[in-house]
Amino acid sequence: MKTTVGQRIKEGRGEISQSAFVKILGVSKAQVSYMENEKSGFSLNLLIKIAQACNVSIDWLLTGKESLPVGLEPHEDYITMEEDEFMKLLKQINTLNDQFRFKF
Repeated sequence: MKTTVGQRIKEGRGEISQSAFVKILGVSKAQVSYMENEKSGFSLNLLIKIAQACNVSIDWLLTGKESLPVGLEPHEDYITMEEDEFMKLLKQINTLNDQFRFKF
């Protein structure tokens, strides 16, 4: 059965209560409820916080598929970049985040 992003957020937080989860994320209980019930979208920054709080990958939250586990060497087909290049790209993504929001 295919799960939704909201279902994966709820599954990802596992034993963390919704009250504790909202404190970790810095959002309202209503916002978490809306996300878990597919009634609201979320920003890229919030998506990152959710993934970190749940100890899951962003790939898994968005698609339900696992990404390359941390610590494994990248396959030759994967793109690699230096930290400064990555930070520049991240700044560009954050700029786009102000213009766009993920919607379910």
